This record gives sequence, C-alpha cells and structure tokens, in this order.
Amino acid sequence: MAAEKKAEDPVKQMLKAHKMLSERIRREEKYWKIVEHFNPPLTLSYVAPKFYSRHQAQEQDAAVVAEFERALAVRAENGPRESLEEPVLTSQEYGWYSGPLVSTDRNDARLYFPTHITEHTRHELLLQRADQLAREAENRERGKR
Repeated sequence: MAAEKKAEDPVKQMLKAHKMLSERIRREEKYWKIVEHFNPPLTLSYVAPKFYSRHQAQEQDAAVVAEFERALAVRAENGPRESLEEPVLTSQEYGWYSGPLVSTDRNDARLYFPTHITEHTRHELLLQRADQLAREAENRERGKR
C-alpha cells in the first residue's frame, strides 16, 4: 500500500510546529513595529488625501466654510431641476421634461390614434350596467318594504 502514509512521530510534529512558530515570531519582530500612538509624517505629500483625516486636515477660513455650507443647503433644498439648466445624467432625463415634446394634433392620424371600443368591451359594459340596474331595483324594493 504505497498510497498510505506512515504515521509521523508526535515528537517530530511538535518540533516542526515549534520551528514554524519560531520563524513566524522572528519575522514579526524583524518587520513589525507596535506603537501606542501614531505620529504621522507631516512632511510627506499624500497620494490620495482623505478629507476626514485629522492629521491631514487644513485650517479653513470661516467665511469660506460658511459660504460652502450655504451653497450645500441651497442645493439640497432646490434639487437638480432648479439648480441645473439641463439634465447631466441620462437617468435624469426621465421626468425632466414634464410637458409633451411634440404637440398633439387630434386630427393628425400619424400621431393620434385612440383605441376604439371593441365588441367584447361593449358587451362587458352592457353586462355591468345591467347588473348595476338590477342591484338598484333590488335596493328600491327593499326600501319599500
């Protein structure tokens, strides 16, 4: 049975595990440095600065901040139709123009073709009306009693 492996000695297994763990600890001590408090290098320029980062924050003029907040409030209050002349995105085009793009001429058969009533619809409407009249007559008779 060549496919079967020999059971390895438990002492050898423990030695292998110890060797792997000691190698991992040695590498962690060599390449990792644990610090209590992070002091960022402020002299470096950042590739992608983050606006929410405390150590990258810049002092802003109060007037500029107030103007920006006012502009945000106006934009949020008005919405895109009031603040933009035309839709910017394709998804904004739906519902942007509330009126019809082409005026409807009811005499022009190319653009105006209303649905005519069919025999099936006419028959259903007559049945509904007959049922309604029957209910009204029944209610009248109940009221007389």
